[in-house]
Amino acid sequence: MKHLIVIGGPTASGKTKFAIQLAQFFQTEILSYDSRQFYKEIPIATAQPTEQELAQAQHHFIGFRSIHQPLNASDFSDLAEVRLHDIFQKSDFCIAVGGSGLYAKAWLEGFDDVPHVPVEVRNQINSIYEKGGIEALQSLLKEVDPLYYEKVDLSNPRRLTRALEVYYHTGMPFSFYLNKKVKTQKNYRIFYLGLNPDRAELHKAIEWRVGEMVKNGLFEEVEPLHPYKNLQALQTVGCREVFDMLDGKYTRDQCIEQIIIHTRQYARRQITWYNRVHGMHWFSKIPRENEVLEALDLDATGGQRSF
Repeated sequence: MKHLIVIGGPTASGKTKFAIQLAQFFQTEILSYDSRQFYKEIPIATAQPTEQELAQAQHHFIGFRSIHQPLNASDFSDLAEVRLHDIFQKSDFCIAVGGSGLYAKAWLEGFDDVPHVPVEVRNQINSIYEKGGIEALQSLLKEVDPLYYEKVDLSNPRRLTRALEVYYHTGMPFSFYLNKKVKTQKNYRIFYLGLNPDRAELHKAIEWRVGEMVKNGLFEEVEPLHPYKNLQALQTVGCREVFDMLDGKYTRDQCIEQIIIHTRQYARRQITWYNRVHGMHWFSKIPRENEVLEALDLDATGGQRSF
């Protein structure tokens, strides 16, 4: 039997380090399902694994696309399943890690097909966004689909517009289609392990990470991308704030503070998402190998325990 170990949790909780340790222990490779880290132009802004970390274990789907080639959850699912099959030809285990719960859900559970939306409907929603900004999208979504409003990243205009497009085209809320998801049958076992540090520790880690991002060239990385600030791939914490600074909304120090605040908010949303995952085994810090084996119900050789 093949085993996929899925690591989740808030940003800055240590998921990358944990994934590398497990990949080394099980002598396997890592699949990233972090949609923010797909894009090669923004490694600092999205806290992609460093060259040193990438050298410790084989990673897939890190910095492998351009911001001009956005990758949706459905297409990622297809790519991930093909790559996973290749890894399982060499190992009984694979590690998946990331912070984009929607992408993991689409890959490992699947969704019913959401109806195709005509261009004229998309143009209608884009017009609302251009005239009223993201606040107009938020207000409208709260009115027509309160269930999805409570779950979605309200700072992500692409997800807001997608939900509104579906509603205006079909008359049904986007949450209706999400709740109709169909479990896909997998021929491998899936385990969920989560890292959720103490809040004070997580906030400290976030502040440290943002400081390191700035030292490593965050502003220098993002500033040249300002002409493309409306691209879907750049609607992320770490980029939006720098664009706002360049537009005169913040000073440099205010920009850094906003990145910290928004990263904390993002972490809270991630925790909420992963708390809904059935069968998630939570750890407050990176666990020891025997704790992982216990959670996975495996023996020291990586084989399933028998009773």
